[in-house]
Amino acid sequence: MMAESAYINLVEQSKHQTITLKDLAEIVEKYQSVAKKTGAQLGWDYNSSSFPYKVEEAQIENASFLLLRGTNEKYSYILMGVQTILSNGENNNYVIQITLLNGCTQGDKNKAVEFAKFIAHQVEGELILFNGRKMYFYKRR
Repeated sequence: MMAESAYINLVEQSKHQTITLKDLAEIVEKYQSVAKKTGAQLGWDYNSSSFPYKVEEAQIENASFLLLRGTNEKYSYILMGVQTILSNGENNNYVIQITLLNGCTQGDKNKAVEFAKFIAHQVEGELILFNGRKMYFYKRR
């Protein structure tokens, strides 16, 4: 599988207008917390199934990313980062990028879509999925 990316754009109607890598890490922690609570209610270790990754911070070409490293053979890596794009010469648009690296598994892709939806819901952004389709998680008029 070739490297693919999904993007979450922060738009004017988003809950947040800016986001940092630290903010993104907090959203990932919130996902893990929700999974643990669900598991406690169900009476089993749901967290290891819902979040089969270890979160690390990685540096690639002077940029910082969250690297989700799979904890079993069904999962390999997911890379998450934040970038700013200058628009109209005045405002910065913030974009969260979720990338599946070469050699990722189908399990990684499924989890990446699930994480992308969760993150987009948390920030109320516009999600562009790996296949190019858009999902809107902000209030539209």
